[in-house]
Amino acid sequence: MSTPIAHVNTDEHHSCWNGREAVVKLLLGPEDANPDVPGIGYGQTPLVWTAENGRVGIVKPVLGRKDANPDNSNKSGRSPLWCAMQRGHEGIVKLQHY
Repeated sequence: MSTPIAHVNTDEHHSCWNGREAVVKLLLGPEDANPDVPGIGYGQTPLVWTAENGRVGIVKPVLGRKDANPDNSNKSGRSPLWCAMQRGHEGIVKLQHY
């Protein structure tokens, strides 16, 4: 399970970064899992990491959680949408366009 303590890299962070779709779904399944924990360094949430890397299959289940905030930005003020646009991940942009 992810820890509610801010500024740690959780299993969710690493799984999102590495594109481990099945692991992300498993880790974010429990209601007490926190999809918006900022990571160390730039304060990236799992959704920011996922959007930045163009992982459409992971963005969908993360955005599907009621408690995931797609507007959470990292310490540089970059949102998941901004990161996806910057890297040319059109599929992610279409998912996040609301």
